[in-house]
Amino acid sequence: MEEVMPMREYIPKDWRCDPSRWQMMIHYCRGYPKWKQEISDIKLAYRASGQGASGGGDVSEVERKVERMSQLTESVEMIEKCCREATENKPYVFSSLLLSVTQKIPLDGINSPVGRKQLSRYRKRFFFYLDAELQKKNII
Repeated sequence: MEEVMPMREYIPKDWRCDPSRWQMMIHYCRGYPKWKQEISDIKLAYRASGQGASGGGDVSEVERKVERMSQLTESVEMIEKCCREATENKPYVFSSLLLSVTQKIPLDGINSPVGRKQLSRYRKRFFFYLDAELQKKNII
């Protein structure tokens, strides 16, 4: 049986997050469902219009939509990557954590395979990784 390390060891003891920074990260994550929907809408509109290799439509409009989709995809992938890192690729926790950080649902309201306390630790770890990614990309 593999040795399980306590979650406390994953979060540096000197990690302190400024409350205003914490709120900015939470607000950033709340955009996730809207971004996923917008990506889906852009893909659907793109397919329905028949644009692409055959041309059609205003080129600047197509370029603008492709650029927007690229930005949204980058943000969505960053949140999902931080979730995977925080949960150590445990798919049974990934969906609960993703729901926890992207929706306004209290931890007690999430049907999670881990307890509230463990999910809270995964959340802290997620925000630790997200903060590092956001600072690296100079987003917020």
